[in-house]
Amino acid sequence: MGLMDNSGEVFVDVVLTDLGRERLSRGDGSFMPVRFRFGDDEIDYRNWNELTGSDSKDRKILDTPVFEAMANEQVALKSPLVTVRNSRLQYLPSMVAKPASVSLREQTDNAGGGTDVICFLETARAQAILPPEIVDVNYSVEVDNDLIFVHGLVPVSITPFGAARYSVSATPGRQTSVGGTECRFTLRVQTLTSTTFDILVGSTIAKPRSFITNVVVTGQQSGMYIVIPVTVTEFATS
Repeated sequence: MGLMDNSGEVFVDVVLTDLGRERLSRGDGSFMPVRFRFGDDEIDYRNWNELTGSDSKDRKILDTPVFEAMANEQVALKSPLVTVRNSRLQYLPSMVAKPASVSLREQTDNAGGGTDVICFLETARAQAILPPEIVDVNYSVEVDNDLIFVHGLVPVSITPFGAARYSVSATPGRQTSVGGTECRFTLRVQTLTSTTFDILVGSTIAKPRSFITNVVVTGQQSGMYIVIPVTVTEFATS
Protein backbone atom coordinates (compact mmCIF):
# COMPACT_ATOMS: atom_id res chain seq x y z
CA MET A 1 0.00 0.00 0.00
CA GLY A 2 1.30 3.45 -0.87
CA LEU A 3 0.18 6.91 0.27
CA MET A 4 0.20 9.60 -2.40
CA ASP A 5 -0.25 13.33 -1.78
CA ASN A 6 -2.32 14.74 -4.65
CA SER A 7 -3.28 18.44 -4.57
CA GLY A 8 -3.63 18.61 -0.83
CA GLU A 9 -5.65 15.42 -0.49
CA VAL A 10 -4.13 12.11 0.59
CA PHE A 11 -4.94 9.16 -1.63
CA VAL A 12 -4.37 5.56 -0.60
CA ASP A 13 -3.05 3.35 -3.39
CA VAL A 14 -3.72 -0.24 -2.33
CA VAL A 15 -2.00 -3.01 -4.28
CA LEU A 16 -2.30 -6.62 -3.17
CA THR A 17 0.83 -8.71 -2.97
CA ASP A 18 1.14 -11.95 -4.90
CA LEU A 19 0.11 -13.82 -1.75
CA GLY A 20 -2.85 -11.48 -1.20
CA ARG A 21 -4.11 -11.95 -4.75
CA GLU A 22 -3.78 -15.71 -4.41
CA ARG A 23 -5.89 -15.73 -1.26
CA LEU A 24 -8.45 -13.35 -2.75
CA SER A 25 -8.81 -15.57 -5.82
CA ARG A 26 -10.03 -18.45 -3.65
CA GLY A 27 -13.40 -16.70 -3.41
CA ASP A 28 -14.33 -18.57 -0.24
CA GLY A 29 -14.45 -15.59 2.10
CA SER A 30 -11.14 -16.47 3.77
CA PHE A 31 -9.50 -13.25 2.55
CA MET A 32 -10.12 -10.87 5.47
CA PRO A 33 -7.34 -8.27 5.99
CA VAL A 34 -7.18 -7.33 9.67
CA ARG A 35 -3.97 -5.28 9.87
CA PHE A 36 -1.49 -3.26 7.86
CA ARG A 37 2.01 -1.86 8.32
CA PHE A 38 3.70 1.39 7.38
CA GLY A 39 7.29 1.68 6.20
CA ASP A 40 9.73 4.52 5.53
CA ASP A 41 12.16 2.86 3.14
CA GLU A 42 12.37 5.96 0.96
CA ILE A 43 13.18 8.38 3.80
CA ASP A 44 16.75 9.53 4.51
CA TYR A 45 16.73 11.02 8.00
CA ARG A 46 20.09 12.64 7.39
CA ASN A 47 18.06 15.32 5.59
CA TRP A 48 16.83 16.59 8.98
CA ASN A 49 18.34 20.09 9.30
CA GLU A 50 18.60 21.27 12.89
CA LEU A 51 20.04 24.64 11.84
CA THR A 52 16.90 25.88 10.06
CA GLY A 53 13.71 27.29 11.53
CA SER A 54 11.32 25.06 13.47
CA ASP A 55 8.96 24.79 10.47
CA SER A 56 11.72 23.87 8.01
CA LYS A 57 13.84 21.25 9.80
CA ASP A 58 12.01 18.38 8.11
CA ARG A 59 11.22 20.14 4.83
CA LYS A 60 13.52 17.95 2.70
CA ILE A 61 12.12 14.82 4.34
CA LEU A 62 8.52 15.84 3.66
CA ASP A 63 9.39 16.64 0.04
CA THR A 64 10.93 13.21 -0.57
CA PRO A 65 9.02 11.26 -3.25
CA VAL A 66 7.13 8.25 -1.87
CA PHE A 67 7.58 4.79 -3.35
CA GLU A 68 4.73 3.30 -5.30
CA ALA A 69 2.97 0.34 -3.74
CA MET A 70 4.80 -2.94 -4.43
CA ALA A 71 3.09 -6.20 -5.27
CA ASN A 72 6.11 -8.34 -4.32
CA GLU A 73 6.07 -9.06 -0.58
CA GLN A 74 9.72 -10.15 -0.80
CA VAL A 75 10.92 -6.59 -1.37
CA ALA A 76 8.17 -4.47 0.19
CA LEU A 77 8.64 -2.87 3.62
CA LYS A 78 12.28 -3.56 4.31
CA SER A 79 12.07 -0.94 7.07
CA PRO A 80 8.59 -1.29 8.64
CA LEU A 81 7.55 1.20 11.29
CA VAL A 82 6.81 -0.13 14.77
CA THR A 83 4.83 1.29 17.69
CA VAL A 84 6.51 1.13 21.10
CA ARG A 85 4.61 2.28 24.17
CA ASN A 86 7.78 2.85 26.21
CA SER A 87 8.27 6.62 25.86
CA ARG A 88 11.72 6.40 27.49
CA LEU A 89 13.15 4.01 24.92
CA GLN A 90 16.31 5.49 23.42
CA TYR A 91 17.80 2.60 21.45
CA LEU A 92 16.33 0.07 19.06
CA PRO A 93 17.94 -3.38 19.00
CA SER A 94 19.90 -4.89 16.16
CA MET A 95 19.78 -8.42 14.77
CA VAL A 96 22.82 -10.56 15.55
CA ALA A 97 23.85 -13.87 13.97
CA LYS A 98 26.15 -16.53 15.40
CA PRO A 99 28.22 -17.34 13.49
CA ALA A 100 28.33 -14.00 11.67
CA SER A 101 29.41 -15.79 8.49
CA VAL A 102 29.04 -19.39 7.34
CA SER A 103 31.34 -21.70 5.39
CA LEU A 104 29.84 -24.76 3.68
CA ARG A 105 31.45 -27.50 1.62
CA GLU A 106 29.87 -29.05 -1.43
CA GLN A 107 28.90 -32.72 -0.92
CA THR A 108 30.16 -32.73 2.71
CA ASP A 109 27.39 -30.33 3.77
CA ASN A 110 24.82 -31.63 1.32
CA ALA A 111 22.99 -34.73 2.54
CA GLY A 112 24.49 -34.35 6.01
CA GLY A 113 26.52 -31.89 8.00
CA GLY A 114 25.72 -28.23 7.52
CA THR A 115 26.07 -25.28 9.87
CA ASP A 116 23.74 -24.32 12.70
CA VAL A 117 22.87 -20.62 12.86
CA ILE A 118 21.36 -18.71 15.78
CA CYS A 119 19.84 -15.22 15.34
CA PHE A 120 18.52 -12.90 18.04
CA LEU A 121 18.07 -9.23 18.92
CA GLU A 122 20.78 -7.43 20.86
CA THR A 123 20.41 -4.04 22.53
CA ALA A 124 22.90 -1.19 22.79
CA ARG A 125 22.84 -1.30 26.59
CA ALA A 126 23.57 -4.51 28.50
CA GLN A 127 20.81 -3.92 31.08
CA ALA A 128 18.10 -2.95 28.58
CA ILE A 129 15.00 -5.07 28.14
CA LEU A 130 13.29 -5.38 24.78
CA PRO A 131 9.86 -3.75 24.47
CA PRO A 132 7.26 -6.52 24.20
CA GLU A 133 5.93 -5.05 20.94
CA ILE A 134 9.13 -6.01 19.08
CA VAL A 135 9.81 -9.42 20.60
CA ASP A 136 9.84 -11.72 17.59
CA VAL A 137 7.60 -14.78 17.56
CA ASN A 138 8.47 -15.80 14.00
CA TYR A 139 11.41 -15.17 11.72
CA SER A 140 11.74 -15.09 7.94
CA VAL A 141 14.83 -16.73 6.41
CA GLU A 142 15.53 -16.02 2.74
CA VAL A 143 18.11 -17.99 0.73
CA ASP A 144 19.08 -18.67 -2.88
CA ASN A 145 17.22 -21.93 -3.38
CA ASP A 146 19.47 -22.95 -6.28
CA LEU A 147 22.51 -22.97 -4.00
CA ILE A 148 21.59 -23.62 -0.36
CA PHE A 149 18.59 -24.61 1.76
CA VAL A 150 17.35 -24.74 5.35
CA HIS A 151 17.47 -28.32 6.54
CA GLY A 152 14.23 -29.87 7.80
CA LEU A 153 11.92 -27.06 6.62
CA VAL A 154 9.81 -26.49 3.51
CA PRO A 155 9.93 -23.03 1.90
CA VAL A 156 6.81 -20.90 2.30
CA SER A 157 7.43 -19.52 -1.17
CA ILE A 158 9.97 -19.64 -4.00
CA THR A 159 10.14 -16.78 -6.49
CA PRO A 160 10.66 -17.36 -10.23
CA PHE A 161 14.24 -16.18 -9.65
CA GLY A 162 14.93 -18.91 -7.08
CA ALA A 163 14.70 -16.93 -3.84
CA ALA A 164 13.21 -19.21 -1.18
CA ARG A 165 11.59 -17.87 1.98
CA TYR A 166 11.25 -20.00 5.09
CA SER A 167 9.18 -19.22 8.19
CA VAL A 168 11.03 -20.21 11.35
CA SER A 169 9.35 -20.08 14.75
CA ALA A 170 11.23 -18.79 17.77
CA THR A 171 12.89 -21.55 19.79
CA PRO A 172 10.35 -22.67 22.44
CA GLY A 173 11.34 -22.00 26.05
CA ARG A 174 14.44 -20.06 25.08
CA GLN A 175 14.72 -16.42 26.22
CA THR A 176 17.73 -14.13 25.81
CA SER A 177 19.15 -11.94 28.58
CA VAL A 178 17.20 -8.95 27.26
CA GLY A 179 13.88 -10.78 27.12
CA GLY A 180 13.98 -11.66 23.43
CA THR A 181 13.74 -14.88 21.46
CA GLU A 182 16.10 -16.94 19.34
CA CYS A 183 15.84 -18.29 15.81
CA ARG A 184 17.73 -21.52 15.12
CA PHE A 185 18.16 -23.25 11.77
CA THR A 186 20.65 -25.36 9.83
CA LEU A 187 22.05 -24.38 6.44
CA ARG A 188 23.05 -27.02 3.89
CA VAL A 189 24.22 -27.06 0.27
CA GLN A 190 22.00 -28.04 -2.63
CA THR A 191 23.20 -30.71 -5.07
CA LEU A 192 25.60 -28.72 -7.23
CA THR A 193 27.64 -29.56 -10.31
CA SER A 194 30.95 -28.31 -11.67
CA THR A 195 28.89 -26.31 -14.18
CA THR A 196 27.50 -24.25 -11.32
CA PHE A 197 31.01 -23.27 -10.24
CA ASP A 198 32.01 -22.64 -13.87
CA ILE A 199 29.19 -20.10 -14.15
CA LEU A 200 29.56 -18.45 -10.74
CA VAL A 201 33.34 -18.53 -10.39
CA GLY A 202 34.86 -19.32 -13.77
CA SER A 203 36.05 -22.47 -15.51
CA THR A 204 39.69 -21.35 -15.52
CA ILE A 205 39.93 -20.82 -11.76
CA ALA A 206 41.94 -23.47 -9.92
CA LYS A 207 40.01 -25.99 -7.84
CA PRO A 208 38.63 -26.06 -5.22
CA ARG A 209 36.61 -22.97 -6.16
CA SER A 210 34.35 -20.95 -3.86
CA PHE A 211 31.47 -18.52 -4.23
CA ILE A 212 29.55 -16.38 -1.74
CA THR A 213 25.78 -16.14 -1.39
CA ASN A 214 23.72 -14.33 1.24
CA VAL A 215 21.08 -15.39 3.75
CA VAL A 216 18.69 -12.72 5.06
CA VAL A 217 17.04 -13.27 8.44
CA THR A 218 14.20 -10.90 9.42
CA GLY A 219 12.22 -10.71 12.65
CA GLN A 220 8.52 -10.77 11.73
CA GLN A 221 7.46 -8.54 14.64
CA SER A 222 10.47 -6.24 15.02
CA GLY A 223 11.29 -5.83 11.32
CA MET A 224 15.00 -6.04 12.21
CA TYR A 225 17.12 -8.08 9.82
CA ILE A 226 20.66 -9.26 9.22
CA VAL A 227 22.52 -10.41 6.10
CA ILE A 228 24.70 -13.48 6.64
CA PRO A 229 27.37 -14.22 3.99
CA VAL A 230 27.70 -17.91 3.13
CA THR A 231 30.80 -19.25 1.39
CA VAL A 232 30.34 -22.51 -0.52
CA THR A 233 33.53 -24.37 -1.46
CA GLU A 234 33.72 -26.92 -4.24
CA PHE A 235 34.48 -30.54 -3.41
CA ALA A 236 37.95 -31.60 -4.53
CA THR A 237 39.73 -34.94 -4.25
CA SER A 238 43.20 -33.40 -4.28
